[in-house]
Amino acid sequence: MFLKAVSFIARLGALAGSIIVLGLVASFIHDLGHAEDFLIFIEVCSAITLVGALIPPYPHFVYDGFFGVMWAICAGFMLLELFVQTDCYGFSKVTGRCPSYTAATTFCFLTSFAWLGSAFFGAVRVLLDIFAVANKRIRGVGINPTEAKTESYDDTVDIKAKGILAKSIVRHWFLYSVAGIIALAIAIPILIFYALPPFAQYMVDQMEVPITGVNASMTNPTNDSIHFDLWSTVRVPGAVYPSLSGMNASFYVGDRVSQPDAPPFAMVNIPALKFSPGDHLELRNQTLTLGDVREFARFVNIVAYNKTFTIRGTASTTVKVAGLSAKVNIDKVAGFPGFHNFTDFLINSVALTRPDEAGNNIEVELLAPNPAPATIDLGNITGEAVVGNIVVGNATINALTLQPGNHTYAIEGQAFLDVANQHIEELLRIEYPYLRQGLVVAGVRGKNVVYNGQHLPYWEKAFQTIDLTATRDAKTILKQALEGSLGSLLGNSSQLSGLSGLMGSNLVGSGLDLVIDAGLKLIASFPDDPKPFLNLAVPLCKTVLSLLPTLGF
Repeated sequence: MFLKAVSFIARLGALAGSIIVLGLVASFIHDLGHAEDFLIFIEVCSAITLVGALIPPYPHFVYDGFFGVMWAICAGFMLLELFVQTDCYGFSKVTGRCPSYTAATTFCFLTSFAWLGSAFFGAVRVLLDIFAVANKRIRGVGINPTEAKTESYDDTVDIKAKGILAKSIVRHWFLYSVAGIIALAIAIPILIFYALPPFAQYMVDQMEVPITGVNASMTNPTNDSIHFDLWSTVRVPGAVYPSLSGMNASFYVGDRVSQPDAPPFAMVNIPALKFSPGDHLELRNQTLTLGDVREFARFVNIVAYNKTFTIRGTASTTVKVAGLSAKVNIDKVAGFPGFHNFTDFLINSVALTRPDEAGNNIEVELLAPNPAPATIDLGNITGEAVVGNIVVGNATINALTLQPGNHTYAIEGQAFLDVANQHIEELLRIEYPYLRQGLVVAGVRGKNVVYNGQHLPYWEKAFQTIDLTATRDAKTILKQALEGSLGSLLGNSSQLSGLSGLMGSNLVGSGLDLVIDAGLKLIASFPDDPKPFLNLAVPLCKTVLSLLPTLGF
């Protein structure tokens, strides 16, 4: 009676746990917007348990044991979902799921324990009956021959274990034990060597690539490689000591997914890694080897021109957890934000200055946002400034380290005033339709990449594919140029240095606004035919350009 009571209580606990899990998992499916295989399996087990927990007898070793194993599998699946689909370990893009997923995982384990507890009580009842049968048979062996003539021996025993197979297990427990050992000896190797690897591969295929919480640093570029470090907020689950064998990872431009023969643009040889519970997933002191130069050039081009881009990564490794190992093939595509034609780049200031020793006569302060979670050390980057097909100058960012977020960078370069004077009519003809709309147009082309005094031809070929053309507000650019150039002129003149403070005054700023507004309105009043505008603007611009050298520019 005692075993029956405690088994019934355990069944009620399993019933309550399955109700809670049923509700929590249903909310997860609703939040995800789709039903995953593991979650459907758990929901089915919960629904079956709602009825199965009330079916007698109490206890039943085989029946309760079956449900206990089933819920142990559910708990394992829920633990995997906790790692893959939540922010508990940094893999999920959606935050706020960790507490509820943890609760569901806990109740899966509790429900499994309740069923296994009831199965334990059923096993105790079976053992008691086995001992009772054995004791009765031993007593029968000890009966005297004279007593045997007067007393008939009844070898039947009141077996209290009820249900399918219960009495058979009691009477033939030895055969069942041998059969169970043989079944385990066959099933465990099959599970380890045949079922585990496909399951591990399935989990890898279902796992999202952790983008959020991942940061990278790329430094010390050479002609065919770049050093990198990667660290993340992704943590290894407690009580787990996973390890990965060494692997060769290859990276491809994302649009090559349907082209398996496409060459990689980069490769990395990752050594064997071993993690402890709570460790953050990190890669330190690695070298990314650059692959096919044309693919790398395509990759740089796609990153520069697109709002988002994708990278496909492939590798093969052996995963070891808790003494079990499985070889998995990793083939993942991850999306990242791109520079979107550099439309978010802003010019904070621009000034024509007196030439320095290197011949630089222009200074620009550029606000450059980096949407990617990576710090990239690129060295000295030089580009050509073009209007149409005319190279009107160059610009260099020295010791460029592109950091995540918005940062300002100083650019120095050369404005080719003689080239501008020589091609002034063609330049004005190109700018005319834009000036009528209050805009200016210019472009930039990648030219040189120098790191530690050495040219990097591999990187240069990639950056030379970047040919950007951008339009900007004419009033803003012209005002910045005039303020910067006048400020530079007055700041370097001892006789006029007292006037330099006026550059920041509202009076000077308002005066420049009036002049620029009037000029742009005049240009807008000209007809579509650029000839009247060119007849007026070409001589004026030539005069200004011829005066600049006399002013020291």
